[in-house]
Amino acid sequence: MGRDERPLRDGYNDQDPHTVLTEFDQAAESLAAAFEALTPAELARTGTYNWPVTAVRDLLWVGRHTVHETVHHLLDIDRQRWE
Repeated sequence: MGRDERPLRDGYNDQDPHTVLTEFDQAAESLAAAFEALTPAELARTGTYNWPVTAVRDLLWVGRHTVHETVHHLLDIDRQRWE
């Protein structure tokens, strides 16, 4: 996924914060709508997820993990705004 390389490659520090937050909000709305449309059986489907360690995870875990990581990114954006 290029977690460590992506910020430098995509110039995160040079991006307009308003644009980033607008796109972030749109992506969050899309993600929420996609997960809301899933049935319990679909949320129980599994796959191999490679972070933080390679493990079989269900889609509900992936969704929760994504929300958890999103909170961290929002905190990073907020901290950057006040520096």
